[in-house]
Amino acid sequence: MQQINHSRKPMENEIVEFHYEDYQFIITRFKRINWKKYEGFAQYQYFLFVFDKRLAKINQENSLIEVFNTEIRDNVFATFEDLT
Repeated sequence: MQQINHSRKPMENEIVEFHYEDYQFIITRFKRINWKKYEGFAQYQYFLFVFDKRLAKINQENSLIEVFNTEIRDNVFATFEDLT
């Protein structure tokens, strides 16, 4: 799960986004603040967000369908192993 930016240096925070049917999944990681001070803590913590795109309504002004992302699940994981 490592992305490379244009300068070829690894990025600190990374976001992975994918879709399955009407659901959008976002997984991201952030470096912990002062993670070296505490024993047993991983360098990064991982976040999972799941959105449901089935909620939609018709805009009365232009008759276009507007889809809303309704968050149905979120969680924070201490390690990548906990996430998987």
